[in-house]
Amino acid sequence: MLWPGTVLHIHSLDRLKKTVQTSFFDRQRRLDINNAIRRVEHEEITFLLKRETIEQDKTIININEELDLQEKQMVVQECDKEILTQKFIK
Repeated sequence: MLWPGTVLHIHSLDRLKKTVQTSFFDRQRRLDINNAIRRVEHEEITFLLKRETIEQDKTIININEELDLQEKQMVVQECDKEILTQKFIK
């Protein structure tokens, strides 16, 4: 035989258990959402850093290519001068 207060007590325990479970799932959901946000932010930062590095590399390559072109132009000019001087010497 159950005492009259026992039924109320069991009902209260069930409500408490459901509340705790709901709180746990809500907390877990918030943690999952926060982790997802952090992951996206990290991936975005990583992407931007990679993009910046690529842009810097392109700039370095362009500078190196410009230097190569300048060196080639200097060599061509020197060769032209040498050819002209040889023609005048003959």
